[in-house]
Amino acid sequence: MKKLQLLLAVLFINVLLVACSGEDDNESAENNENTEETAQEQEEQEGQEQEQIESNVGDDEVVAIVNGEEIEGQRYNVAFNQTLASMQQAAQQSGQQVDKEQVKQQTVDSLVNQELIMQDIEEKGIEVSEDEIAENFDEFKSQYESDEQFNEALETNDYTEESLKADISDELKIQQYLDEELPETEVTDDEVQEYYDQLASQNDELPKFEEVESQIRQSLEQQKQNEKLTQLLDELREESEIEVRV
Repeated sequence: MKKLQLLLAVLFINVLLVACSGEDDNESAENNENTEETAQEQEEQEGQEQEQIESNVGDDEVVAIVNGEEIEGQRYNVAFNQTLASMQQAAQQSGQQVDKEQVKQQTVDSLVNQELIMQDIEEKGIEVSEDEIAENFDEFKSQYESDEQFNEALETNDYTEESLKADISDELKIQQYLDEELPETEVTDDEVQEYYDQLASQNDELPKFEEVESQIRQSLEQQKQNEKLTQLLDELREESEIEVRV
């Protein structure tokens, strides 16, 4: 599951969270200007929503071609909206504005990466059963208290039951693909200790090693997996013909 989460992060989101600075300096102003800031936030949100609409393309417009396979605007628009929502959330935390061009670039890159992965999966003949898809679909649906809530969630995220099942199928194939292509990485005790020592030299208030050891190990494992995934995607891109049209 870690691998799948990592791949989805690289393929679909790829958003960097920037630490918010100057919060202490602005605290007094925030207390005195709540009304003005609330109005301003509403205007900024409306502006971002307008940018989102303007950034979308026609559903039938071809945004990229990967080895002869077309990626159309309908897929792009769904991915764009999801990426934009993630970046808007990050922007609220960091205090920075959303960069429309960055959203577009990350959306295109993620779709191209996804297409490359899925083409390699098809070439290797990786399949999942209908029972596996149905089981995961039912598990996802069970998180909602009623069919009405479930259908509202689908509509909000530009999904239908069919497109959700298709994505579940892709994710299961991706999981199997990653198990084969990206074997589990090993992080040594020395690597964990070295990383902790580096952090400790920069932070006198760092918790004891035993308290953060597992977190450091997990972080280093993800870092190594990310490096392997990036290398895999680079190799697939080098072997492919890619044309971006947006």
